[in-house]
Amino acid sequence: VAQAQQNETDERKAKRELENKPSVFEEVTVTASGIEQPRGKITNTVQVFDRDDLEHTSARTVTEFLAENGVAYFNQWTPAQTQISLRGGATDGQGRDFRSQVVVLINGRRAGTANISKLSLQEIESIEVLRGPASLLYGSQAIGGVVNLITKNGLTSAGEFFRLAGGSFGFIETTAQHGGIFGRFDYFLGFHGARRGDYRSGRGSPLPMTNTGYEQLGGLLSVGFAPTATQRVELVLRSDGLYDAGFRGSSWDYDNYDNRDNRSLEISWTRRNPASPFGLSARYYHFRDTDDLRWGSEVIRNNAGNPAPGFDHDDNFRRNSAHGLKLIAELRPRRNNEILAGFDLEKSRLDNRRVRVPMPGGPRTQAPPFDNNSTSRLFALFIEDAQELFDSRLRLSAGVRYDVGRQSIKETPNQPLLRPRTERYSAVTWRGGASYRVRSWLSLRAAVGTAFRAPTPTELAADFTAPLGGQIIGNPDLRPERAIGYESGFLFARARLWADVVFFRNDIRDRITTVALDANRSRYVNRGESDVTGVELQSRYELGTLRDRYALRLATNGSYHFTMRDKDAATRNLNTTFIERMYRYQAALRLVIEDERHWSAQLRGTLYGPTYHDTEENLLIPQGEPFRAFIHGKNPFWLFNADLRYRATERVSLWLSVNNLLDVNQHPIFVALNRRPTIADVRFSNGGIGNSLPGRHVVFGLDFRHRR
Repeated sequence: VAQAQQNETDERKAKRELENKPSVFEEVTVTASGIEQPRGKITNTVQVFDRDDLEHTSARTVTEFLAENGVAYFNQWTPAQTQISLRGGATDGQGRDFRSQVVVLINGRRAGTANISKLSLQEIESIEVLRGPASLLYGSQAIGGVVNLITKNGLTSAGEFFRLAGGSFGFIETTAQHGGIFGRFDYFLGFHGARRGDYRSGRGSPLPMTNTGYEQLGGLLSVGFAPTATQRVELVLRSDGLYDAGFRGSSWDYDNYDNRDNRSLEISWTRRNPASPFGLSARYYHFRDTDDLRWGSEVIRNNAGNPAPGFDHDDNFRRNSAHGLKLIAELRPRRNNEILAGFDLEKSRLDNRRVRVPMPGGPRTQAPPFDNNSTSRLFALFIEDAQELFDSRLRLSAGVRYDVGRQSIKETPNQPLLRPRTERYSAVTWRGGASYRVRSWLSLRAAVGTAFRAPTPTELAADFTAPLGGQIIGNPDLRPERAIGYESGFLFARARLWADVVFFRNDIRDRITTVALDANRSRYVNRGESDVTGVELQSRYELGTLRDRYALRLATNGSYHFTMRDKDAATRNLNTTFIERMYRYQAALRLVIEDERHWSAQLRGTLYGPTYHDTEENLLIPQGEPFRAFIHGKNPFWLFNADLRYRATERVSLWLSVNNLLDVNQHPIFVALNRRPTIADVRFSNGGIGNSLPGRHVVFGLDFRHRR
């Protein structure tokens, strides 16, 4: 027997080691249930990206990382502005979370923004993406899903980390972090900063991509204290932001820029004892999310469709702030039964201002800000019961949530005819699901759930006449936008392969939009339905070894939508019924080869699938589009990135990343690319002739890491 074991091939050894590793079924997640729970018992689809994934990427923002991994559709307007579309639900184009259908969380509480481009990766421990309706725990906006960013602390990131990197387009980055444990205390402190100049786009680009640079700055402080073995208190202070970020926009502008930041404070307390039938967690949070948009449009389109003098400056300032409290109680009244109950409280405030400076001959009227000043209050109760049967192989769960809110519209600059009002809304949502462990390597699951988006104060209570004419009227009878989602899938993990496959359907109804009452008046109404069905895949496969030394791995992620139908398209005379700004299909591939002692190499490919939308760009007719309201279909394309890392010593690593390896000249959303002949109508250009992604660029880095 000993001789047989000695002669066993390395391939069989690797297979046996994989089988002995902790199973993906026991991988702990928190987003689906609000508390730590093994992945094999979760009835909804969750994607998890851990520290290893986050450290082996050249991405600098959450947008770049999730887009590279093919998680969802990302409408990447600029380095500082992104829209997400997930299972038919989409965030607001400006990242306003109060108008979004996908919730962005930090440590399980609202981040205050749906614009993940302003959120960095440096102080993030892991990212969990919960797909599909999720209002039971997270309330309004969770129609398409949830993105939860979990920050580092002294327990998870004890030690020192330092990074210095630089590369193409004047890119430079530095990160410094220190964490540790001191008796009953733990602490973590991290800072990061980066800048990049204007970039060059891919092959065939006649002009530099002027006004595409940015600066990034942020940091995090976490202090934890464990008064007893079953309790922990934690204080987290953080800041993230992108500054002087170029905004070319749909008119390819050379001098517009943004300052966008997100700051927060949170205090959490948990009491959990495995031997006790009762657990409790509470989290107070305060966030302040700011968008300072330094825009202008020197050339605008007049009523006749011709160029006209516009505005040298059109600056819009928006600040959304809130205080909130979330409490979750865990009760285990008997063996294999668990009840979760809790409540949400939140009070938020939105403040806006706008100033326009006209060009000579341009309109001299001021305009109201993009949003009205407002306040919102929320109270919600939720409860969920989970029961395990058949030796815990079967898990059944069901829950319900009740939300009631008050939305108030306030006096707003340049809105002299606006009438302050207060309106209320309420919503009931529910979900149910089941997971069944068929074998040690196979788990089945199915779930159904509902979600909603609460009407905004403007949608409920607006009543004003715009400076250029036209009365906009709120509707106190508006119903929340609603969705119901169904899914069934399986989780497979055996030997070298694990895969998560799910089939889903998401029906969204009562979308809020405006309709004309007459030639001068419009009103918010519930109109429009859509449905999305599709399949989603996550997988990892251990390919084996090369020359008995180098391990090979392949990871995939992707989705395909059988239907993505806008049922209101015919009413609006659109030339397609596809939902706008959503991929028909997408994929991400990652091939890794490594010698764990010294080096690793990765090749990452991202398939940006076909999309459909009515672009805001001014294009030539008929060269660019047959008519102004044409819904464009963008063709799919691949981007490839390569990464090489070398471990020089136990603590020092060197790395090299080459992004857009094939120097592709493309963009996920813009139709007019930076190439000639251009299809842009340059009469309306404020500088460029189109927008493209960065071309091939190289980044070198040095990491110093000392884990304690």
